[in-house]
Amino acid sequence: MRYRLEFAEGFEKRIASISMPHLRRALLTTLEAVSALENPRSHGGTRHGGKFWGYPVFGSFFICCQIDDTDKVIRVFDISV
Repeated sequence: MRYRLEFAEGFEKRIASISMPHLRRALLTTLEAVSALENPRSHGGTRHGGKFWGYPVFGSFFICCQIDDTDKVIRVFDISV
């Protein structure tokens, strides 16, 4: 079953403010690919002491999120470097 994406307040504005179009495309493509996985933890790894899950995107950029397996939701919080 596909996971649903939820974005934290301000995340979409942060994506729109990225001046590198190829990075924006990579971020959105990565999120779409991860949400389609049966097990979104099969890629990426823990971030910030295990509190968040992170997906590498481009260079040193990571998408920080939390995965809720009960509700099948990936809550996207931030982009970290």
